[in-house]
Amino acid sequence: MKKTIIFSAIVLLLLVIIAMIPIPKATVENMEKVKGLVGDIYPNGSNNIIVKLVDDDNYYFIKGAKDLGINYTHLKADLLYQDVEIGYVKNWSIFGKSNNLKPICLVKSEDQVVFSTLAQ
Repeated sequence: MKKTIIFSAIVLLLLVIIAMIPIPKATVENMEKVKGLVGDIYPNGSNNIIVKLVDDDNYYFIKGAKDLGINYTHLKADLLYQDVEIGYVKNWSIFGKSNNLKPICLVKSEDQVVFSTLAQ
């Protein structure tokens, strides 16, 4: 019984440590791109924005959108039902490609950069 409790505590501690791994800095080298039609844009919490593409099971999010000066209403008006190219940090999760929540580092619409956090 005592071994089971210790084992469970170790597993829980490892999961907590893994969950605290930060998203790596976005660069052109560690970015993947996807193109699609924006089907929905909605706020998540008080400071994040989720972008959902049509026929795509992934959810793309802008973390700290308000802190980055992104206005949710304007972003939705500009991008909803538009074709976009989204860049996101590849494989930032320990769970790899199984994770369907992707951190956005670049949004382009009609070859114009709408949003970017790419490091120079």
